[in-house]
This record gives sequence, structure tokens and C-alpha cells, in this order.
Amino acid sequence: MTWGSSKSYSSKTGAYPKTIVSWIFISVAGLVLLRSLVSWDLELNNTLTSSYSKSTSVPTYSKSTSVPTYSKSTSVPNATRIPSFDSDCDLYNGTWIHDPTIKPAYTEACPFMSSKLKCQANGRPDKEYLNWRWKPSQCDLPPFDGMQFLGLLSEKTIAFIGDSISRNFMESLLCTLQHVEDPVTGSNRRMKIYNFEKSFVKIVRIWSSRLINETHGDFSTDGVSKLHLDVPDQHFIDLIPQFDVIVLSSGPWFEKPAMKLLNNEVVRLNMTQAYGISVETVLTSIVTHPQYKGITILSSYSPKHFAGGDWNEGGTCSGNVMPIGVGELVENKDTNKAMHEAQVMGFNNAVKKKKNKSKLRLMDITQAFEYRRDGHPGCYNNPTKLTQPGPAGKPKPEDCLHWCMPGPIDTWNQFMLQILIDEIEGKQIVADVENFESEGKNS
Repeated sequence: MTWGSSKSYSSKTGAYPKTIVSWIFISVAGLVLLRSLVSWDLELNNTLTSSYSKSTSVPTYSKSTSVPTYSKSTSVPNATRIPSFDSDCDLYNGTWIHDPTIKPAYTEACPFMSSKLKCQANGRPDKEYLNWRWKPSQCDLPPFDGMQFLGLLSEKTIAFIGDSISRNFMESLLCTLQHVEDPVTGSNRRMKIYNFEKSFVKIVRIWSSRLINETHGDFSTDGVSKLHLDVPDQHFIDLIPQFDVIVLSSGPWFEKPAMKLLNNEVVRLNMTQAYGISVETVLTSIVTHPQYKGITILSSYSPKHFAGGDWNEGGTCSGNVMPIGVGELVENKDTNKAMHEAQVMGFNNAVKKKKNKSKLRLMDITQAFEYRRDGHPGCYNNPTKLTQPGPAGKPKPEDCLHWCMPGPIDTWNQFMLQILIDEIEGKQIVADVENFESEGKNS
């Protein structure tokens, strides 16, 4: 696997059997697709069956701690198609292009959005940060299509597991999908649940600050956690067979003081070393789990842009109204670059240990978002911050970690959709060709 590449099934396209039966199947499939697109355009309000077979079994979950079962009383609208792109294209290598015609996918009225991320409502005067789109060097990144996303995940559950960056990502997705369908919100003691009842899709959110097991007490000092770097977080690891797609995010919490342990013994490791081990631990537990066959997407380290100190040292990012220019990027070797390198190393090590039939993908947003110093809330993360000072009369801490909504983070939805298209549609095409040819041989 090539890190940062969006390809997954591109190598298989050249391996399709070049038999007469194959070409007949492809021709028929093309006619069917054309007819479907015309039918969709003429009968927009009619519901069609999902592109995925309804015969696929859906696991039944315990109501006390898990995701409720699906209802199949209504049909799923067929997903509209978005422009295809070269699957060999590296989506994460490119530039930010200013485009004043861009319109946000949603407004700050979205009910799923955290108030601290509503930068305009909190007083941010500029809007230029909304007018940039990511352009990969070798291709174009297709726009996000909510109908297609829900069609791909019909009868599936996608879980966002991780810290507040993970929540930021999920909220962006929910707000973007809202114009397609409003989800029904629920929860249990272990997760928040968003049920898209018409599409048979569930999005769940599970909090895990570091994705590994964390304990307190014994010989740890007050307020300092014990991080068991070789043990995944027990609050979610037993739930993973229930999920079809898992999106993981972690990193910032490793900057907080903590005691590191391996094999229950205290070890001397710096922040980045501990982070790399934690990534390898949680991914290995997923790719070796005998009951998990889904897709795991690791969202790479989200860059922060504090200048003049960290969040609790008067660091700021306010006043940045444009991305960093090409050639002007100064890498923060203590955080963004080092954390990203440790994360990728943990990812690579986990790939080598993979034993089950699941898929593991890296959504490598770090380099692209190093340029987006303009995309954070900064001092506009609280409507009272501009008028009320913080402790001891000092300015309240700025937020140069999370991302304004709407804002640059909405691009993550485009990246994720392309990964899912590769893994789900690519796999389905190969399976359909093989099944068709097998039936032809047996007839």
C-alpha cells in the first residue's frame, strides 16, 4: 500500500478476465446504468431500491449498549453518480485554489454543530476562509454527494471513534448530509446514534481521547492518567464487529502529562513515541479481530496553528484570513510533523500484522491542512470571549486546533467518500463480474 494514495482497486481493473462473457456483462451493465440515470432524472421523487442487495444480513445488536436494528419497511433512494477520477491519483498532494463561487454545504443553523465552531456567529468578521477548494496535483477532487454517500452505506453503520477532532469531523458530515435526510438522534451509555431511517444508515459517535486503555489511581499522581500503550480502549474495542466502517482520530491528548506503561511497567517515552505505539496498538487490535470485516479509516494528525505559545500560553491564530502560501510553510517539528510521522509508522506496522478480511486505509490530511492556518476558530470560539477577559484579566485561550464550520474540514468528507467508493463499489464490481462469469460457465 502507498501512503497518501487513494488507490485500492485500480490494480484490479487490469485483471478482469478478457472473455466474451465479460464484455457482454460490461455492455449490459452500461446500458442498465444509463437507463437508471435517465429514470432518476425523470422520476426524481420516486424511490428506487438500493444498489446494494437487501439480502445482505444486518447484525442484531443489544439495545442496552449497541446500535438498534434496522427497519426495512421502505426502499432506499438510488445514489446519484458523481464524476469519476483517476483512482491512481494521490488525493493528498496538491494545492488550495481560491474559488469565490464556492458555497458552503450548510449553514451555522445546523443543529448538529458545536456552538464553539460557529465562527461567524461568534463574531468572526472575514469569510474568505470559505472560498478555497483542494485541488490534487494529478486530478480533480469530486464534490461530496450526500445521496451517493448514503447509498454506499445502505444497511451499514459507520462509527466515528476518537477525540474532539473526530467529533468535529462527524458534525461536518452530519451537517452536510442534513439536506438529503434528517437523522433521528438517540444514544445509550456508550455512544451517540444518528439514524437515517429512510436510507438504512447509522452514524455513531464514541468518545475515546487516546484510543488506548487509560486508568487512574495506584502509584499515579493526582490528575495524571496511566496510559497502557499496548492495550486498546476497552470502552469500544468489543463493539467493533457491529460496525461496517470505523473512522479513527487521535493525537492532541498525548500532549497532556501522563504516565506511560508497556506490559504494566512504567516506561520512559516522549509524546511522539507514545503516540506511535498507541496507533499501532489500536489498529492491530482491529485488523486482527476475528469478527471484524469492515473498513477502517485512520484520519491522520490534524495540524494545529498556535503562534507565540500553545493554547494555555497565549498562543493565537486569529487574524489569519488566507492559507499559507506555497513555499511559505514552516513545519512545526515539535508537533504536526513529528506526530504525523509517528502515526504513519504505527499505521505501517499494523498493516504488516493484518490477519482478518478487513480493509485499512489512511486518510492523509496532515500536509494539505498544514496550509490552513485560517480555518480555525481562534478567538471566535465563544460569543462572550471578545467582551469578557479570561482568568487574571488575560485573554481567554484561543482555539487553533479545531476547525470552523462550515469551513476547510468539509473537504474531509470528500476524501472519505472517495475511499468508500474505492473499497465498496470497487469490491462490488469485481464480485459481480466473477459471479456473472461463474453463472455463464455453469449454464
